[in-house]
Amino acid sequence: MAAYAALLSLKYIIQQIQLHPRPPISLDQNQVVSLTKSLNFLQDFLEGYSYGSSSISREAVDVLESRIKDAAHAAEDIIETRIVDQIRGGGRINSVDFYQDLEKVIQEMGFIKKDVMEIKEKNIGIIEDRLHINPSTLGGSSSSPLPMKQIAVVGLDDQLIEVMDKLTERQSNLRIIPIVGMGGIGKTTLAINAYTNPLITEQFDIRAWVTISQTYNVREILVEILLCASKDETRKSLSGKSEGQLGERVHKSLYGRRYLIVLDDIWSVEVWDKVKRFFPDNGQGSRVMITTRLSNIVLQMIGSQLIGSHGLVMDLLDDDRSCDLMCATIFGKEEDCPVELEEIGKKIAKNCKGLPLSIVVIGGLLAKLNPTRENWEYISENLNSIVNVEDNERCLKVLLLSYHYLPVHLKPCFLYMGVFPEDSNIRVPRLVKLWVSEGFLKPIRGKSLEVVSGEYLEDLCDRNLIRVHQRGTNGRIKFCKIHDLMRELCLREAEKEKFLYVRRPHDLNTPQGIINTQRRICIHQSTTHKIVEGAESS
Repeated sequence: MAAYAALLSLKYIIQQIQLHPRPPISLDQNQVVSLTKSLNFLQDFLEGYSYGSSSISREAVDVLESRIKDAAHAAEDIIETRIVDQIRGGGRINSVDFYQDLEKVIQEMGFIKKDVMEIKEKNIGIIEDRLHINPSTLGGSSSSPLPMKQIAVVGLDDQLIEVMDKLTERQSNLRIIPIVGMGGIGKTTLAINAYTNPLITEQFDIRAWVTISQTYNVREILVEILLCASKDETRKSLSGKSEGQLGERVHKSLYGRRYLIVLDDIWSVEVWDKVKRFFPDNGQGSRVMITTRLSNIVLQMIGSQLIGSHGLVMDLLDDDRSCDLMCATIFGKEEDCPVELEEIGKKIAKNCKGLPLSIVVIGGLLAKLNPTRENWEYISENLNSIVNVEDNERCLKVLLLSYHYLPVHLKPCFLYMGVFPEDSNIRVPRLVKLWVSEGFLKPIRGKSLEVVSGEYLEDLCDRNLIRVHQRGTNGRIKFCKIHDLMRELCLREAEKEKFLYVRRPHDLNTPQGIINTQRRICIHQSTTHKIVEGAESS
């Protein structure tokens, strides 16, 4: 939520100025007191209100949030512009103008505060009260994050056996094993479970996993394979090698060995054409497993009309397997769904239309609510309105429901995940620094912002909105990832809320209207990206 993020960011800036031993500017203390009171009041309101209130329309709340966001951003821009002016020697903005400009914003916040008080006097029923959300999910809670449930691989047993058979069959020549299916259907999950199976780790001398995605880099693909193939290789040792030299080294490392290469999320046959010559067919029973949404790519790669004879095409889950997966997501492997919730649970699972990503995300939402029939029926009613939309759009609308019910303090952190390129392995220390520097984290007495950010991240992973990629020896998340459909949701909502705009590599020109209205603009270039702050003030 852009409004909540704007309030926290402004409070953080004021706090930093107040605590600085030699602040770059001086703030009028009466203005600081007035501004802080309004910020705290509006923050409490946003934390108290949640999506789904029956007493006020979503449109009215959107207008109110937009006013809060604009006022907070205006105050932040006035203060930061004054700071920049002072650092540059001053002269452009005098103290009187600065005071008057800030006073106008304080007055606007006073008007907003008055409107909010009128709304609160109408005794709005808020969704947290209706759904009895676990207190540990609310901002400011001192309780530790709930431990992550191990999501069972439900509904993929038959496909896993089929993939394992194709990987281990006695055919000695190099074989391509494609896994084809729509986004969110579980292709990567299936491939991971096969790749990490003990039988497979013993079967192959070398295993390498590379995520390709839409924007690929052949050199980076070869580097990733070499890092998996040899413990002696490092990024530094490979940094000076050309693409041809890297390819030769890959061929040499794989020759005479039984290897398994996984190329995850392929979007074009061109990338295969560029790397396949480095994979020797040396009669050792080696395999290349690929995952893709596009059947035509597989046909071009294997030259066959029968994809199933080489790999498999993943279908949507049937109603029974959908229900099993949702229950495993909510209650874990060891606990059964309460009898009184079985009927409504089957209905919810059915309305996810067999797409595993939708099921686990909705399951993550239900896991945060007290397991009562009233709560589950409320979620079921909301799902009913979007089940007729097709494919990815339908999935996005299902995922959007889970975003709407996020606690307000988690929304800015989740939307910010869109700044990272598709399929990135996101280094958590870097993510934490970005969250902290943006002022997204609500201070909690007795905890550092780094600890708070860790709890936020665990909560988002608990809800299956972000995936844990790797944990450190201390059990903390070291790397995380976000599914491309979840990232698309972040980008859509962030742009809609004027919170963040990410320019895709194929977008040659960014519309001027975007530049002038978005708070942040992120420009991706190859595997790097830059975030341009304060676009509104330019």
